[in-house]
Amino acid sequence: MASACAGLADQLYFSSSHLRDDPRAAARGIAPVHPECDVGDAIMLERTERFAPGTASAPLVPNVVLAGVRKCGTTSIFDWLSAHPTVATSPAKGTEFLMDRDSPYLDRELNYHQHGLAGYEHYFRDERHKPIRLDASTRYFDQETARTVLAGFDSPPHVIFVLREPAARGLSLFRYEKNNRRTIAPRATFSDFVHGVSGGRSTGLVLPDARTDRVWREIVQEFAHSRYVDYLLSWKALFPAERVHVYLFEDLQRDGRGFMQTLARDIGIDPAFYRDRRLAARNPSVSIRSPTIHRVVRGLVPAIPKNRLTRAVYDQYLRIQDSGTAERSPDEQPMLAELRRYYRSYNERLASEFALDLSPWQAR
Repeated sequence: MASACAGLADQLYFSSSHLRDDPRAAARGIAPVHPECDVGDAIMLERTERFAPGTASAPLVPNVVLAGVRKCGTTSIFDWLSAHPTVATSPAKGTEFLMDRDSPYLDRELNYHQHGLAGYEHYFRDERHKPIRLDASTRYFDQETARTVLAGFDSPPHVIFVLREPAARGLSLFRYEKNNRRTIAPRATFSDFVHGVSGGRSTGLVLPDARTDRVWREIVQEFAHSRYVDYLLSWKALFPAERVHVYLFEDLQRDGRGFMQTLARDIGIDPAFYRDRRLAARNPSVSIRSPTIHRVVRGLVPAIPKNRLTRAVYDQYLRIQDSGTAERSPDEQPMLAELRRYYRSYNERLASEFALDLSPWQAR
């Protein structure tokens, strides 16, 4: 696995969007970024001209942002915060309003680059009376636009990150892509998956369709994101310390109510709301009973409006489809151990930079 880890290190380093301008990236076949505008200049224009004192009212912008990371319980946290009577949210998780111009996830119809901060009004105007406005866009984690625009607010928002032990997150991502999203070949093992990422090889792993390249880039990027400290330091450099909140998924698993009460206190809402509230997990990885039916349902998902009702219906569908028998293969434990060795130095830096107790990760 030594050679695989060397490949993994290269691939994870150069896959991150803020490192693709490195001239060495081209030698590895990774396209450089060519920004179309200077984000910092755009922010200053937004603050000094569009919303200068006496010219227009201040825009409705988020004061709490859930900015990462996927497969760390963020969908559940979004739902639980949405239920709080003082929190306004978008109809569905992930406005992705502040994505970089070159991101494939940029909403081409509603985004910061075209609409400025005034565009946020679309998400919060129906609940403008609520003091907390939440944007739960976990894809912001590596986005320069999100970091810089949010840090440029006169009063920067609280920025929330939830992190999971990286190897376990990789396994969860594999199961989610293979079972829930049906993007991974049925016979692929976790070992195949990791070796494919480390070697930059998707052939035989990702099921072919119109989204194949995008799906694979996203998977590689998610493995890079588990090198959390490299991304979080960019946020730490721009925000006041009291506005950056880093939590562990393992604490959420262990005591959901306690976790939410702590988070509520940190962002300034009443924690008592969560004291006796039933907190049902959302968006879990499942084992699908009928792949054929699931393929049809997944094909319909893009055409269905995203809102609380459709999320509830889809959750019920997943509960019916879940066979309850998680597929396991004998290669999982050795591969998990190898990934833990790979991420160890990054975890040590993370603990030091953010004063985190990562003992729940070491106990695995």
